[in-house]
Amino acid sequence: MDAAASPAAAVLAYARASLAQVAEGEHTVIAALASIAPGHVTGERARAMHEELLDPLVEALTALGVPDVHLVAEQVDAMVRTASRQIEDGAGLERVWATTSALLEPFVASSARAPASG
Repeated sequence: MDAAASPAAAVLAYARASLAQVAEGEHTVIAALASIAPGHVTGERARAMHEELLDPLVEALTALGVPDVHLVAEQVDAMVRTASRQIEDGAGLERVWATTSALLEPFVASSARAPASG
């Protein structure tokens, strides 16, 4: 995301990087560790870690001028989570990215053109 040329590109980079991590198996390892030692990753700690992971997305959406940035970040994250499950269920990264980006690109493009609110 750091190399993204614009806030819109950063939103897309967030989604792409998240899905690439899933495709590489990183999410599966974390989930397995949590199931083996659930006391070490409490629900509250998992929630805090997840919010921390959302920070770059929130920053990009804020820079993009999106209203209700936290609601939108949760919605984008829900899309990424669904796409992650699709990858884990056997759909390839490129196939899932094609559909995910087809949904996200028009949103970030229109948000980038919209006048800043405030």
